[in-house]
Amino acid sequence: MSQPRPVQFSANALAAMRAEAARAYPNEGCGGLLGPVETDVREAIPLPNAETDKPRVRFTVSPADYLAVEDEADARGLRLLGFWHSHPDHPARPSETDRLYAWEGLLTVVI
Repeated sequence: MSQPRPVQFSANALAAMRAEAARAYPNEGCGGLLGPVETDVREAIPLPNAETDKPRVRFTVSPADYLAVEDEADARGLRLLGFWHSHPDHPARPSETDRLYAWEGLLTVVI
């Protein structure tokens, strides 16, 4: 089995995630991760949390927002690498729900 390769985040991507997580508080914030290759996140694009039932502890990316962030990546000459979301007032570790619903082949980052 091969070892996972470390993922690098640009300072701008990290700052964008922090800013959107703070803006969304007390709900979970979320967004897309863009970059040229799976180990190089250059941009974090904020997305609305479409979760209507439990937005404090869940996030949902709508199909339209998923397609829009893919289009945004294409327009910038990048790829959609995955998604990030925040855990307000909880550790930045994937929950059981996060593991269950993670998109295969895409990064899932929790802050």
